[in-house]
Amino acid sequence: MATETHITVWVILKNLLYIPAVFIGLSVESYGVLAALIVLDVVTGIWRVAVIEGGDYVTSWKAINGLVSKFLFLLIPVTVAYMGHGMGIDLIALAKTALSLLTLATGYSIIGNIYGIRTGKVVKEFDAVRLILGQIERLLAKVEPPHDKGKN
Repeated sequence: MATETHITVWVILKNLLYIPAVFIGLSVESYGVLAALIVLDVVTGIWRVAVIEGGDYVTSWKAINGLVSKFLFLLIPVTVAYMGHGMGIDLIALAKTALSLLTLATGYSIIGNIYGIRTGKVVKEFDAVRLILGQIERLLAKVEPPHDKGKN
């Protein structure tokens, strides 16, 4: 019974993330790849920290915080697309770019974790979120939101 409950919760959460992506035109397959990479990143990240810092440094709170913060990546492309919709402009291309950058950064992080496990050295992270924020800032500096006609 408990296993069925966990599976049901997982299916509900997965659909809550996939449905908005499909609705706005983002690839469900790309979302699935990013989600799988996030899981691998968290596992290799925990392992890297245990190897470099020692097993006592790894706590359940840090692991849960890392997992949740990584899964928040899945909200970024949807948020970008909805921002554009709310402003009356098409930001689907930027949302797709954000999804690609997050996938690339997560893959880079996994490879960096593996390198850290093998060598004991920490690799500098690629901050895709900062890059996406920079793209949004540059776009917003160029775009004037449409105004309601007839209002001054």
